[in-house]
Amino acid sequence: MKKKLSKLVLRIIGFLATVLRLLFKRKKGNIKRMRMFDMPEPPVRLMGECLVSHEVIDEVETYHISPPKKSNNRKIIYLHGGAFISGPVLFHWQMLARMGEMTGSEIVVVLYRKSPEHTYPAQMDDLMKVYHQVRQTTDPSEIIFMGDSAGGGLAAAAVQKLRDEGTPMPGKVVLLSPWLDLLLTNPDIPKLEKKDKFLDRESVARSGRRYAGENDPQHPYLSPVRGNLAGLPKTLLMIGTMDLLLFDCRLYRDKAVDAGAELDYQEWDNMFHDWMCLTSILSEAEESVKYISGFLEQ
Repeated sequence: MKKKLSKLVLRIIGFLATVLRLLFKRKKGNIKRMRMFDMPEPPVRLMGECLVSHEVIDEVETYHISPPKKSNNRKIIYLHGGAFISGPVLFHWQMLARMGEMTGSEIVVVLYRKSPEHTYPAQMDDLMKVYHQVRQTTDPSEIIFMGDSAGGGLAAAAVQKLRDEGTPMPGKVVLLSPWLDLLLTNPDIPKLEKKDKFLDRESVARSGRRYAGENDPQHPYLSPVRGNLAGLPKTLLMIGTMDLLLFDCRLYRDKAVDAGAELDYQEWDNMFHDWMCLTSILSEAEESVKYISGFLEQ
């Protein structure tokens, strides 16, 4: 019954995703439509037993999610997806509540500035401000960078930047359906264009150019798959086989192996972009959060 229900949910999600994809693909008013589901404040009634507080860190808005039973000193700095244009949305908050409950860790959600009003490096600067503040009270080894989609790409880029600067890096990194190449230049991507119900290659690349602004979109701090992956923290990368970003994630895996980086690469069959966020309706999402929790305990 559970498997049948999951298949039904996947079909419904696929239909809704197709409708939204067609809606967002239209250029006129695209930014406004992409933000129509934004929920910048967590819905307290849906956060379970987690405590939620708001804090402005050096002009950067953050929300702190504290589990009812905090069992460790870890702090997860979370970067939401949304093509650097929108987000977070309801499903982010629900997933983060479950993450807090399962991991027993405090989560700091960074509401970084959005493009096209603010282009790179505004988002990176906001993350660094929060990271350096968290480091004042938490050892870097106990800090985790975690992000989905655009947020995953930002997390992957940030650790490269910290390494290059000689700054202590977080202990671990978790990348969920990460956007690793802003312009989606991988020649294998067309193989998945008809299968991915969520992402449209042209629209994603357009968002990438908006985010880059006057900067080179292929620079490793914007497209981390282009960078040197040696000497990075232990990383978990989760991606679905129905995700347009799959081939860039495979390339990231191969480069990490060649560089001797410590990477736990998880490829989930028939899963779509950001499925991990749907903990309230999808059993596979709940399973993915359990896996993440186990990774953090290693």
